[in-house]
Amino acid sequence: MDLKKKALIFLRTNPHFGPAMLLFCLGGIFLTTSRFAIVSGALFGAGASLLGAWISDFNTRKRESSAKIQKEEEAVQYLSPELLRTIVRVLKIQERAIINFSANSSENIKNGELRLPLNPNIHNLVKLGDLKEDFIPHLPLLYPKASQFKDLSGNKAIKLVLYYDSLFELEMFVKDWWRREGQVPSNLFNQISHLSENSLRLALDCLAELGINHSSYDSPHTGTVPERISKALTYASQTRERCYADFTKAKSSRTPRK
Repeated sequence: MDLKKKALIFLRTNPHFGPAMLLFCLGGIFLTTSRFAIVSGALFGAGASLLGAWISDFNTRKRESSAKIQKEEEAVQYLSPELLRTIVRVLKIQERAIINFSANSSENIKNGELRLPLNPNIHNLVKLGDLKEDFIPHLPLLYPKASQFKDLSGNKAIKLVLYYDSLFELEMFVKDWWRREGQVPSNLFNQISHLSENSLRLALDCLAELGINHSSYDSPHTGTVPERISKALTYASQTRERCYADFTKAKSSRTPRK
């Protein structure tokens, strides 16, 4: 931004300053002639009044800006524990989902090509001890009713809304599709993993926007929450690649050669 644009923005945001300087300049000009000394004094007086109004307005806006920044910082501190609690829960969901996906994918390969109708016992072939409740995310209790949420800036509020909305999507999928008849378990766990990974990516954006990237929360020995998210996303991607490679290899070995 060039100097001219900066000056225009300054004068628009400080409407008293420009006229005050103009009056002082005119007063200085009239002061050079004794005939207009009275006019010069009047111009200086008007300029001083406008300058005083500008100083008062500037100080008021500065106080309001400082108060707004402080309220936003306090809001972030107030909402952070709940945010971290929900993120750690999603990390656990994602971890169990990708493990179940891998185990069920291996089971699919062992049992050969899936055919309809599916084995009615298909949801019981792999038993890792996980229950439906283990994949339900912790939903926020403070958001959106807490008054502190209104103290967040637009970007911070948007990031928080997007993240929490993804939790509701994850919750509804688990409740609607858990062990549904006619569905392949590996597909369900893969989708749960995808949804939880989407939540984790949104959580990373949220943490960065709120400036709480260095929190370790409940497991300081495993790194910060953003570091744990990055590791989880990398592990999930590697697991899917391995499962797909195993599936492709098994499929090619079953294909009769001409």
